[in-house]
Amino acid sequence: MNYKRICKKYKDFILYAVFGVLTTLVNMTVYWVLAHIFKVRVMPSTICAWVAAVLFAYVTNRKWVFHSKAHATGEIIREVVSFFTCRILTGIVDWGCMLLFVAQLHMDDVVIKFAANVLVIILNYIASKLIIFKHRGQKNAESKKAAEKKHAEPKRLVITKSEDDFTDIINGNRLIGENPVMKNSRIIFNGKNNILFCEDQVCLFNSTLTFQGDNSVIYLSKNRCDYKLNITIHHNSVFFSGKNNYFNGVLNAVLSEYHHVLIGSEALFSHGIWIRNADPHLVYSCETMERINPTQSIFIGPHVWVGQSAMILKGSRIGAGSIIGAMSLVTGKEIPPNTSWGGNPAKLLKSGIFWEGSCVHAWTEEKTEKARTYQDDEFIFIDKSAEFSYDEIDQKLTDAEDVNARLACLQEVKKYFE
Repeated sequence: MNYKRICKKYKDFILYAVFGVLTTLVNMTVYWVLAHIFKVRVMPSTICAWVAAVLFAYVTNRKWVFHSKAHATGEIIREVVSFFTCRILTGIVDWGCMLLFVAQLHMDDVVIKFAANVLVIILNYIASKLIIFKHRGQKNAESKKAAEKKHAEPKRLVITKSEDDFTDIINGNRLIGENPVMKNSRIIFNGKNNILFCEDQVCLFNSTLTFQGDNSVIYLSKNRCDYKLNITIHHNSVFFSGKNNYFNGVLNAVLSEYHHVLIGSEALFSHGIWIRNADPHLVYSCETMERINPTQSIFIGPHVWVGQSAMILKGSRIGAGSIIGAMSLVTGKEIPPNTSWGGNPAKLLKSGIFWEGSCVHAWTEEKTEKARTYQDDEFIFIDKSAEFSYDEIDQKLTDAEDVNARLACLQEVKKYFE
């Protein structure tokens, strides 16, 4: 614990406490001398003790605790009057405690005197800090500083309804395209210069889209099913979802450190899936002292089926038509098209497969028998990796000079994920 830093941070309060204790000692000493040595009655002794304590408190508070800046005669008079008025009011509190608990209830006068002074110290500190030694110039300076800070910090905007006015989003944040339908969903802008791009027929259900940084893009393509998303996107990143993806549960995604997540069309996501393109913390080599867990973008091709509770982490590149088994952990894998992977860490289970999205739960024997073969090759994908480079797409999105350029780049490359 850094005691020097603590003392510096709370210097005024510590000094006030010290002088408060001394003020209490002055008060109690004067009272005890008058009441117990000179046998002065309780109430006159209390009044004299109070006067001595107030004089001591004013000098010490003005000079060493609150560092009064009052120099003009009017300010000094206001300060003095305020100080003594406050002490009179708290003196009445002190006097009332002694009258009630000592003179009337015959309780121990020293104990009551101590308790009353603790209460008085607290009341006096509040009044001195907020009223007596806080002058107009100081108040104006603090108000100006607070206004500048408020102006400098991006305002937080939360959109919860489809009919909210998306045309007046603050801090350069924008919606482009169509207003999404909102069902128990929120769009939160904590940063600036971000873009939410929605094609037509976008419905957010139990979703939260949080722009936690600046200059990022969330692009939601036309979808025949509801989007169920929990996305947090930080600075200079892109989240893209292709057309007609199906979300059985909420898909969770966190995008960090100016890297991206691009998802193709006609994909199927089960419950409890997480996509993260960064580790939350840094990992270094003991030998080289270099970072060994850099953030990396994630690319998921079209018609990919991701099973329940799977985790897809940084650097994963999943080819079209592939399957990621339930509870699998995929990180940094280059997964070819039409393959099945599973496990922790994920390993190749079978190559040369494809899947079709019909749900078998309520099937009859007749439907089961009919589905023993499939008559179309629509889900057998050729390897399109020769047509484009994930690395080039990643670099273009990252190098874009601003959010508009980033969106333009995305609109050029999204064809590879359809």
